[in-house]
Amino acid sequence: MKEKIKEFALGMGVDDVGIVALKDYTSSRSPDLQTIFPGAKSLIVLAYKELSNCESENMQIATGGEAGYIGICTFFQLQGGAFLGKGI
Repeated sequence: MKEKIKEFALGMGVDDVGIVALKDYTSSRSPDLQTIFPGAKSLIVLAYKELSNCESENMQIATGGEAGYIGICTFFQLQGGAFLGKGI
């Protein structure tokens, strides 16, 4: 399943994909993920290059780039849920 998920994400344009078992994930900067996603067993991390307009000195353009990230994340959440046969 991990390879199918990675292949799917890379096919959607993600630059890199990582999957870790939740039991192996520790971070002092984030809450216990079981409190946010009860029953989750794995964490899927998608990485992609920063959009060039995020570095613009014009705040409207830079903010538009950041909004683009939100759109990309929402798109992958919806498509990934459909791919895995799970709704959001």
